[in-house]
Amino acid sequence: MDRGIVWSRLTRLLPTILLGLLLPLMVLLSKDYGVTWDERPRQAYGEKVWQFYAGQVQRDQFLTGPAREHLYGALFDLTAVALQKVLPLDPYVVRHALNSAFGWLGIVGCYVLAARLGGSPVGLLALVLLAVAPRYWGDAMNNPKDLPFATCATAALVVMAGIPARYPFLTIGRALTLGVSIGLALSVRPGGLLFLAYALVVVAVQIVRSADYTPRHLLATAGLLLVTTAVATTVPLPFWPWLQHRPYVGLVEALAGVSNFGWGGTMIFDGSDVSPKQLPWTYVPMWLLYTTPLVTLVGVFLAAPTLVRPSLDRMGAWGLLAAALFPVAYVIVKHSTLYDGIRHLLFIVPPIVALAALGWRAGLGSRRPAVRLVAALALLAGVAEPVGFSIRNHPNQAVYFNPLLGGPRGAVGRFELDYWGNCLYQAQQHVAATAIRAGMPITVSGGRWRIMMLNRGRIPQLAVTRPEAGRHHLELVLMRGRRQELSDQMARNDLVDRIETTDGAVLCAIAPGPRYAELVARLHR
Repeated sequence: MDRGIVWSRLTRLLPTILLGLLLPLMVLLSKDYGVTWDERPRQAYGEKVWQFYAGQVQRDQFLTGPAREHLYGALFDLTAVALQKVLPLDPYVVRHALNSAFGWLGIVGCYVLAARLGGSPVGLLALVLLAVAPRYWGDAMNNPKDLPFATCATAALVVMAGIPARYPFLTIGRALTLGVSIGLALSVRPGGLLFLAYALVVVAVQIVRSADYTPRHLLATAGLLLVTTAVATTVPLPFWPWLQHRPYVGLVEALAGVSNFGWGGTMIFDGSDVSPKQLPWTYVPMWLLYTTPLVTLVGVFLAAPTLVRPSLDRMGAWGLLAAALFPVAYVIVKHSTLYDGIRHLLFIVPPIVALAALGWRAGLGSRRPAVRLVAALALLAGVAEPVGFSIRNHPNQAVYFNPLLGGPRGAVGRFELDYWGNCLYQAQQHVAATAIRAGMPITVSGGRWRIMMLNRGRIPQLAVTRPEAGRHHLELVLMRGRRQELSDQMARNDLVDRIETTDGAVLCAIAPGPRYAELVARLHR
């Protein structure tokens, strides 16, 4: 059989096999992750929306909310609560399983997007590159806002990638599908309005490429764009009680509200304590540079010739580049408030990965056998690096930094590490093992006690209390804060245990509490 035919069949079969194995693996591993900051208010919001439809909460109770939660749709949160009603599991185990399923759908979307633009081999490469990206994997487990939004945004890009450069640019089916995909993104975050603008630009570009300015065709296309807009702005209504007060126009108000959201904390960036409101323009570029696996960065570099040489992939490559760069340029120009790395821009990762896949396809498809061999070996080595990190540091993939910075160890004191507080669950598991050895329940506390309380449902050996109560045996310290605070915590000589990456970056620590002597005596006994 011809080698080309074999390769073509393989690139069609492999994605199905890989995706079929990936979904149960992601759902199974999702139980290993801790509760994060956003999950507590999002769970409460989902429950409130559920109560609204049960007639227990009135619509006017959504006019305000803590942390402006009412300015977001509840697609993910309402789905999670609905599943919690039928599954006899810890609520956050259910949330994390659902989160991982959304992450899997994002990988599927990235595969389809890349395959639509460059064929099945490019889709397969994109699937692998996104699946092995440690930070995407980590967010897929317990990021209830940015990850679902990224998945829905990728679905919208998939539909846009299918808009042809000839009339009819939109059919009624394509217009409805595009409207639903954008509407689902809006049902998570109001930033989904950006994709309505993208749709308009894509259609305009395709009209110009076709040079078809027939008035009847233009009028029909404009009408279908209005259908897309109407569908997209209607889909969020069932998931968003606040929006039902001000349908459609409320989306613009919500976008303005979340864009001006202020967080008064301080974070570490490039070795300095900075305010989220006064970030240098390098904030997003540096985070992208150091947290994107080298294999993806190299792929983007290899895609450069595709952008400048006439080819079938050229327009698709430019579209992916624009989808990735425009949000970055926007937040830089607007001086947007950003924190916790670039999780708010997680939706640009799938287009970046798809572009990198185009780049690697160019290298692997070279006419020179030596170039193909070098590209294949480099690709394998590049994929092995993030895979190895994820295996060694499970479940802390979200603290990945690439070798350009020297891994998480190189980021200590320079960048935020576990801003999610995911490692607190691991610390609690360590304490639970101590409780079993001591034959007594152990009480823990610390500055992040609320997160520990939500983890406790999976760790019955522990009790959690407020730190001011002074009744805890052990204190769990998350290594997050100002540089001096972190330095002081690291300098302590009384730490009982540490949760750290395999290269020695400390994520959180276990320190003695007011009743520590009681625990020590019990262990000695």
